[in-house]
Amino acid sequence: EIASDATEYDGTDASPYQCEGDQLIYDTFRDVTQGNKTVTITCLPFEKRTLRNDYFDMAITSPPYFDTEKYLGGEQSRETSANYEQWRDTFYLILIQKTFDALKAGGIFCLQVGSQRYPLLTDGTEIAKEAGFEVLEVRPTEMVNNQTKTDEDKGEVVIILRK
Repeated sequence: EIASDATEYDGTDASPYQCEGDQLIYDTFRDVTQGNKTVTITCLPFEKRTLRNDYFDMAITSPPYFDTEKYLGGEQSRETSANYEQWRDTFYLILIQKTFDALKAGGIFCLQVGSQRYPLLTDGTEIAKEAGFEVLEVRPTEMVNNQTKTDEDKGEVVIILRK
């Protein structure tokens, strides 16, 4: 996003380590970005974040996959949920609904998920439809975990949604 002609970038992460890294990336490439940009990086669990409704043109994320991936620092959603179902209802659903609310009409949401252990593609698609999104495409990324020999149907995909 920093290399695009977008004038505003607003990122959120629960991990102070990730937020620090994001800021470092921006600071490193600030002088070669196209035009002036307003960059906001909020270090807070996304489910606790307040966003403006009908504001953004596009959203991109690859959320944690409950306990499949373990991130360090901050209040991680896997630590506040006892099981996948609770995580789905208290994080994944909120992530998708908040993103829907924050997008302008016609806005695009690219949600990268992998269903290695949990039905993130199926649940994400169903939650998105219930929120009001139109599912435009499920695009394969050809990203698989070679160490665990991820089956192709459980590899990474991007769900492309439109408000």
